[in-house]
Amino acid sequence: MALFTREPIAAGSFYPSNGAKLREMVDESFPKRPYTVRKGFLNGLIAPHAGYIYSGKTAGKVYYELSKYLPRTFVILGPNHTGMGDDISIMYNASYRTPLGTVNTDTNIGRDLCKSLRLTNDFLAHSKEHSIEVQLPFLQFLYAEKLKILPIVIGDLTLEQLKELGSELAKLDATIIASSDFTHHGDVYGYTPFSNPVLELRDFDMKAVNLIEKLDVNTFHELGAKSTICGYKPITVLMQAMKERGASPHFLDYSTSADITKDYKNVVSYASISFK
Repeated sequence: MALFTREPIAAGSFYPSNGAKLREMVDESFPKRPYTVRKGFLNGLIAPHAGYIYSGKTAGKVYYELSKYLPRTFVILGPNHTGMGDDISIMYNASYRTPLGTVNTDTNIGRDLCKSLRLTNDFLAHSKEHSIEVQLPFLQFLYAEKLKILPIVIGDLTLEQLKELGSELAKLDATIIASSDFTHHGDVYGYTPFSNPVLELRDFDMKAVNLIEKLDVNTFHELGAKSTICGYKPITVLMQAMKERGASPHFLDYSTSADITKDYKNVVSYASISFK
């Protein structure tokens, strides 16, 4: 039983706070009705964590793919936007709440993983971090009460530490989710390398996607460290795990906030990728 519940912080901003409206918005994000007859397990996926109005359709593409498969524990890797808590923050003795209900954590897997990595349970990094929470309504919509997660917030880790975490996760009977938006371009983000973002932004992001498809962990991490791909560290961990499992990546969708706002001066991009 969870010792406490982590209350939602993104409801009402990233997604609706009303449960019925949230369920409707998630439903409309899928390109088709999700599968109800399922078999096997998906190895992993990359999904965005922006406001649903901007990235919901791209997230819906990969969660539609996930709907073809049976549920098992979902290890959700999120970047640490706040700087709070441990650099590898695993929270296994709490539950997450969203307007669609409560999601329990997998205490057994979490405790064992902390033991193997010589870590302690950490709540602080999760308390104000939205990147994991934003994934949950999609998972709740698909799997309801069968859902169980292990949330991990990743902070300031070296490449070797990220690989070590990926190797440990590869051994688990779990589907691994990396929560990440892609490039943040504009004065608001302090990152303006492109003179023509309309043309150059997608080209840059596709270089990153290509490295992910090749499971080129080192080169992707090097590119990510020089970019504003906020979840490049969770993606690096996922790639290492997928490489060790022999999984095959499948690029599904790409979009930008400018598709909605028409503003390319300050724009964020999103991609979704599955790993079979």
